[in-house]
Amino acid sequence: MMNEKALCSERMAIKMGYTLPLEQIPLNDYAQLLRRQNLLPGRRMLLDQLDERFALFASFGIANLVQLSAALATPVKLASLAAKANIPEEYLVILRRELGSLAQKPVPLSDFPGCDEVQVRQLASVGIRNSRDYWEQCRKPEEALSALCDLVRINGVGAVAARAFYEAGFSS
Repeated sequence: MMNEKALCSERMAIKMGYTLPLEQIPLNDYAQLLRRQNLLPGRRMLLDQLDERFALFASFGIANLVQLSAALATPVKLASLAAKANIPEEYLVILRRELGSLAQKPVPLSDFPGCDEVQVRQLASVGIRNSRDYWEQCRKPEEALSALCDLVRINGVGAVAARAFYEAGFSS
């Protein structure tokens, strides 16, 4: 089950599932996003020669974030791209980490504090074991579990923090 949400972009609307569809995000859009966001101090180096470096990636046939992630996926691939593009490996390591923050990892339903254990077992018996499974297959906006599964999609929010946000009145 997919939900329509728009990514902040002047050029495109993206059909979004549990995580951002990285294959639909062009390099130029990601460069704009990096420019606009408040990067952590250790990641601000990503702004150094951003346009030139992303133009190099494009010249190597890298068009979107899935392709960029694949080019940085292993130490060997990362070192090869660094040598080919004459970009410091440290820069590419930081870029890989920043890209990794876009893909949310599913949280086991049993990790959410205060969830009904019987419901969690029933869901597991039909193959729904984590936040991604629940969010994509049986999300019901009125249920607390739906809110918890939505909240853990936020970068840095885990099961306990999601429960705290939910108890404070936040559901999405």
